[in-house]
Amino acid sequence: MPLLLTAVVIFLGACAAKGPPPPPGSLAARFQSDTALFQEGYERLRGVERPKDEAIARQAFILLMEQYPKSKWRGYAELYLRLLNEEQQLQKELQDLRNRVQADQRDAAARETELERERQELRSLLEKGRADAARLQQENQTLRHENDRLRNNIDSLKRLEIELERRDKLYR
Repeated sequence: MPLLLTAVVIFLGACAAKGPPPPPGSLAARFQSDTALFQEGYERLRGVERPKDEAIARQAFILLMEQYPKSKWRGYAELYLRLLNEEQQLQKELQDLRNRVQADQRDAAARETELERERQELRSLLEKGRADAARLQQENQTLRHENDRLRNNIDSLKRLEIELERRDKLYR
């Protein structure tokens, strides 16, 4: 009887050490060895024989490391997980850069619109300035002619005054 009791205790201890069976359909239920888990993760990364799925590959590598801590595949699984994490981080950085580029493009388009409006305003001011310059040049020309005419009139008046003074002296 003690032998039977010892066998039952050992059997129950072995069952208790393994824990509950994995849920049906999970990776642990489908793949009962570290090599099978590693191959599943690797194949899911390659996407050749099975559809590429990084989430399933990540789960397979994590499960391999949890269930088989001394596996010969552990180093590779850790490496692939690091690479997946780096790729995920790079994808996030890439998306952030794309978002920044889009924001910069929107800002550039808004600035371009603003600069185009300013250019139109400056062009309008330039045309007005040119029109004003042409008008002022015309007025200047007109004033020069009038000034020349007035100078001629003044000269004529001086000559007449001199002539009048001379006549006045003659008649006195």
